[in-house]
Amino acid sequence: PERDSVALAYRNAANLDIRFYGQADASYTVMNLAPRITGSTDFFAIASGDLDGVPAAEVESADTRDELVVAWAQPQSAMGQLPLKVAVLDFRAATAETPTPVASATASTTASPVAANVTSAKPYPPNNVVTVATGDFDGNGLQEIAVAYVVAPDTMYIDVFRYTVTRNPATGVVVSRSLAVVGKSSVKLDTSGSFAALSAAAG
Repeated sequence: PERDSVALAYRNAANLDIRFYGQADASYTVMNLAPRITGSTDFFAIASGDLDGVPAAEVESADTRDELVVAWAQPQSAMGQLPLKVAVLDFRAATAETPTPVASATASTTASPVAANVTSAKPYPPNNVVTVATGDFDGNGLQEIAVAYVVAPDTMYIDVFRYTVTRNPATGVVVSRSLAVVGKSSVKLDTSGSFAALSAAAG
């Protein structure tokens, strides 16, 4: 039977390495992780889920592996923003001995945190400005990706992404992979206090 694995994410110089527990080397490297801001830690988050819509027990040859989602802040832009990227890592042909993704799809969030707010405004400074969860948020039977991130002292955005895998109906061969925003919302935060971290879960 298939077994679940534990994915670890950690800074490696200016990048973000993804490594599976029990493996000596990283399976994937995400480039351009934002430098740490005083009073905060690294701004990234990971989650997993069956995003390509193939049930694990459908057929023997089905994709039995969840995909891995990585969201991370990139270095500060000239406008003082921390651009956020989201990537889906697809491990369809990977093995336990060589857990290397066969493909990836990347997209940007609809807005970005402002670096200056992290050190000068409530409710900052947090340990993180971004978090990720996967779940079927629109009830269509497929899992989506929710990325929540703080864009201002009183505002958090939530972007919902969909990972789409298109296959040739005759052969089952993957033709394309894409990642796109399919929904977004915002939440007002209480600025009378402060918070240390941002996290999310779905179920």
